[in-house]
Amino acid sequence: ENESLVDTLQQSKLTSDEVTKQLAEAEETKKRIDAKREEYRTAAVRSSIAYFVLDDMSRVDPMYQFSLDAYVDLFNQSMEQSRGAPKDHKQQSGAERSKVINAYHTLAVYRYTCRGLFERHKLLFSLQLCLRIMTSEGKIPKAEFDFVCFGGVVVDRSEQRQNPCSDWIDEATWDNVCELDNIPAFMGLASSFEQGHREWRTWYMADKPEETPLPGDWE
Repeated sequence: ENESLVDTLQQSKLTSDEVTKQLAEAEETKKRIDAKREEYRTAAVRSSIAYFVLDDMSRVDPMYQFSLDAYVDLFNQSMEQSRGAPKDHKQQSGAERSKVINAYHTLAVYRYTCRGLFERHKLLFSLQLCLRIMTSEGKIPKAEFDFVCFGGVVVDRSEQRQNPCSDWIDEATWDNVCELDNIPAFMGLASSFEQGHREWRTWYMADKPEETPLPGDWE
């Protein structure tokens, strides 16, 4: 009986050691999979951005309806067709492969979508796609983008800087100037109207102000 018990305990120890070894290997494998998966996160982010831009096109025209299943098929095609020569596969890191997928898939989405859009909506679609991508990459400051979309919103004018050019800048325009001055990249804009109101008026009255250099250091 003692020998049988010893054999059982020894077998149990071997089994325990084997299980412990397998668990350690499984944990290491999980870490490698997680690390590799993170390398492809940018491809996942880009593909989700592109799909939701497509989905939002239904707000432009209810006729624009895009199937998620069809989009998944398109993404799978992009992954397959963006592969280089077999010998190049092992040379690419996950991050490099993600860049290739993103470039290929973004163009594929644009071409695929534009086939079903009215001509007047193609530029809107490409702008939305570009803005969403750049915003996700932190290339468009949110405060500046919100100002372009919605303008300056003034709740209380009691502490607002006085308009030094009231003869040619109306109240709404001055509100926008003052609110733009609150954005770090444009800090000092409002005061520049006090110091160089003649130069600003000249720019304002120009036939093509969008092609005329801005006064002072604002160009």
